[in-house]
Amino acid sequence: MRVFALVLCALLPATASAADRIEALYDIAIRGFRVGELRLTSEEASGRYSVAAAVDSTGAVGFFRPFSYRARSWGAVRDGLPAPDRYTETADTGRRQSEAELAYDAGVPTVVRYGSPRPPGADSPDPRTQGGTADPLSGIWAVLRGPSVCGRTLVVFDGARRSHVRLGAASAVDGGVACTGEYRRLKGFTADELSRHVAFPMTVIYAPDAEGVMRARRVEVQSVYGLATVDRR
Repeated sequence: MRVFALVLCALLPATASAADRIEALYDIAIRGFRVGELRLTSEEASGRYSVAAAVDSTGAVGFFRPFSYRARSWGAVRDGLPAPDRYTETADTGRRQSEAELAYDAGVPTVVRYGSPRPPGADSPDPRTQGGTADPLSGIWAVLRGPSVCGRTLVVFDGARRSHVRLGAASAVDGGVACTGEYRRLKGFTADELSRHVAFPMTVIYAPDAEGVMRARRVEVQSVYGLATVDRR
């Protein structure tokens, strides 16, 4: 299936408020066709965060198999980026089912559980070398949470594969700011996966929510299926 020099400092807080909660629903589309939705709930306070996500297909487009994703993660926020303590997921792509659980000690992940019928690439990294990485859900949350990821690189490890989301500095757009960059596959991907795509250009547009806090309004990613978009309702 990751991941960011801020401008307009008066508009872009570098960190979230002392107590912060997100409850949001996002529409997922491929080439303009709505194919699914993402429900995200998170809480953040005193330098700690917890986040849960549910992704489900809508069944609106027949050429996509039904898919789902359930995940939870929690940990600390350090310098505006997530440092997870625990991550769990179950996923169903319509072709295969998988599950994973990662535990972290001083930022280094241990794979508690990892089950997938799709074997990783031959260069899959040793988890003991992946200190300082984020899990996939923490990476998604960091991008949607706000523009503190702009101008930075967020490295993600899912238990077998390493990737990153790298976003450039924020620039002003109508009603908010935008950050452009890429999602890139780094290690643990198969030769077939890398032959199709290594880097995926992306843009994240942030705008004030109902409480006036800058949140992701739209994410655009060039996927293997065409332009994928995630839009907040």
